[in-house]
Amino acid sequence: MPPLGFFPISILKPLKGLDFELEANLESYFNLVYPEYELLFALTSDSEPAYPVAKKLIEKYPHIKAKILVNPDQGSGNPKVSNLLKVYETATYDWVLISDSNVFMDRDYIKILTRSVDANTGVASAFIGGFESQGFFGNMEATFLNGFYSRWGLTALQVGIPCVVGKTMLFQRSVANRFGGIQSFTYHIAEDFMMGVAMGLLGKKVVIANNPVKQRVGIVTRKQFWDRHLRWGRLRKRQAPPAFFTEILFQPLTVSAFGSLFLMLQFGFHYLNSFLAFVCFFAVSDFAVMKTVNRSTSLKYLYYWLVRELAHYPLWIHIALGNTVNWRGQKYVIEIGGLVRTVND
Repeated sequence: MPPLGFFPISILKPLKGLDFELEANLESYFNLVYPEYELLFALTSDSEPAYPVAKKLIEKYPHIKAKILVNPDQGSGNPKVSNLLKVYETATYDWVLISDSNVFMDRDYIKILTRSVDANTGVASAFIGGFESQGFFGNMEATFLNGFYSRWGLTALQVGIPCVVGKTMLFQRSVANRFGGIQSFTYHIAEDFMMGVAMGLLGKKVVIANNPVKQRVGIVTRKQFWDRHLRWGRLRKRQAPPAFFTEILFQPLTVSAFGSLFLMLQFGFHYLNSFLAFVCFFAVSDFAVMKTVNRSTSLKYLYYWLVRELAHYPLWIHIALGNTVNWRGQKYVIEIGGLVRTVND
């Protein structure tokens, strides 16, 4: 089917805390080259540190249709969905784009995203690209985003698994209302995954834009890094246990170890030489993916790639040993299927 062409869009921005370069990230949305759109900023309180940042930009760009909506009534489920409910219900246009606060938008990005949309599209999304990372754990974060997640995202697409990334979700409310809208995901920690599932049940497809969205990583602490990937991992485990528990077998170092053993036992190859050859192959392959996601990726990321691959084993074990996660200052329990509840419930 051909692309739909131009259609007006309501951009919904959930805000919480102060992300790295938040003002520059938000300002990029005021400079989009797109015929008609509105910006709706969602906050839980006007005392949030992001509130004056959004207010300043609204005053700086009076010609852009934008406003802040405060929704203090937060439930015990997914805090992002709860924060979005008010702006979602009051959006002017049928097409809405949910976009996270740590995303920087190139001026023509909405045009690129809408080119992938046709009449059978349920939701259009994009992979995440880690940009402007700083420090050890910032670079590790970028390596995770541009390597591990991009690799598995591409694999999922090739085998026909819908892959929706919550940082960018473009869809029609009139279609989403057929399964209850985003409020039906209030008690799911992965509203993006559930969006893809729900659209699939309606016979709608998930499309991925050619360009990744830019997440400005900045400085990441060890705790932030570990908590985030622990949360994402436990989410994978509870939503798709067989995939998670076999995931470790397909890690590059695991495949290299067993592949080298097979070559040694069957053909007499030197184990260490084979192992190094396997590792180099996987490193170069992943580096090519990382370079495609972020062209500024330098050779230093081969070091971070190796550290990431080694760190995956203790991280995987930690993920496997529990079902609780810390998110936005609150502790949650992830139930089977991705349902979430606060520990105090």
